[in-house]
Amino acid sequence: MDQPRLIQPAPALAAIMIAGLLGGVVVGGVLTWMQWADELAALRIVVRSSVVGFYLGVVAVLFVVLLNRKLVESTRGLAALVAVVALASWFIVKVLIQAIG
Repeated sequence: MDQPRLIQPAPALAAIMIAGLLGGVVVGGVLTWMQWADELAALRIVVRSSVVGFYLGVVAVLFVVLLNRKLVESTRGLAALVAVVALASWFIVKVLIQAIG
């Protein structure tokens, strides 16, 4: 009997979200450097841009899934996608809470 496995492209989909987050961090760093912001303002800029980048990555993942319907043909595939998005979102929120204080 086959053991249920996580869908094959799930790590790739998670990598898209992580790339969006890292892209947001880079954009925030560049904006902070260009504005010569103080430390608190710089933190706010980087956190906001990283959150925006992460959620742009989530939107990109949803577009990939909508364009390739066979990723979510089964309930297992959809559940795996939801689990990956939920874990990544939880991690980002946890890091934000620790960064803000």
